Amino acid sequence: MLARDLASKSVSVFKQDPNLVAAIDKLYGRNELDDLHSEVLLPDRRMDFLEVQQILNKSLLEKETPPWSLGIVATAKGLIAGPIKLHFKDGTCIDCFGSGGTLIPQDVDGIKEFKTTAKYILVVEKDAVFQKLLDEGALVRLGPLIILTGKGYPDVCTRQLLCRLVAELRLRALALVDADPHGYEIFLTYKYGSLAQSHLSQSLACSSLQLLGARHNDVMTLAPKEARLPLTTLDKGKINSLVKRPYLNTTAGSAIRKDLQDMLRSGVKAEIEAMCPNVSALCDTYLPSKIIQGVYLG
Repeated sequence: MLARDLASKSVSVFKQDPNLVAAIDKLYGRNELDDLHSEVLLPDRRMDFLEVQQILNKSLLEKETPPWSLGIVATAKGLIAGPIKLHFKDGTCIDCFGSGGTLIPQDVDGIKEFKTTAKYILVVEKDAVFQKLLDEGALVRLGPLIILTGKGYPDVCTRQLLCRLVAELRLRALALVDADPHGYEIFLTYKYGSLAQSHLSQSLACSSLQLLGARHNDVMTLAPKEARLPLTTLDKGKINSLVKRPYLNTTAGSAIRKDLQDMLRSGVKAEIEAMCPNVSALCDTYLPSKIIQGVYLG
């Protein structure tokens, strides 16, 4: 038999798949983002009153004061984890590399700057999956990355923080949600904003967010039949409502709409966990293979 203390003296070295490293480095390519605050371009001719009014109205909408600038903030519920430090205007600093994740601060507007070594962001729908990924060492196995969760439908603080991380750090963001109507709606809320707060979409919608998984074709190829769940009447109504949203009438949106229509035709849905036999496989097989393939939705 091996000596009892042999295991404690041995050193375990984890090495990432070179293909995964290359895929993460490809994700990290920092593309210059369009300036969201570009100046208004005026036509080289005389404008009539209605044209002037439209330009002024557009300018007023863009400069509308968001509620958090007035000190009106909701209670935050989201979590963030990874090699990132949040430096606030009052001099305080929060290190987000702690176990179990760090509660996203209510005063996201009070963050002065971010310091990180992460190469991309993974937005996870459910807190349970978020915690399991942390327990499995995803920050190392899939990293360096930042993992974020809004614990279901995201609150304003979570969406606001994601937008700032993507804009200021110029990191790619990928979403991991359930392959069901609610999962797709949560992805769309992060990407395009909520219907109730459409007037704040410029500060809350992360238009560059892409869907890593789980997609409907993952369900049909990876999830065992016993793990597939039938769509309910409410699910079908949700899908019919989602496919009518105007932002899906675009090139990127058409692929999302097709996924939803395929789900409706098949009549089945599944949770993220159904794609793999266990959480270890989710972290070591499913997610790395999806990142290496590099086929994202949106």
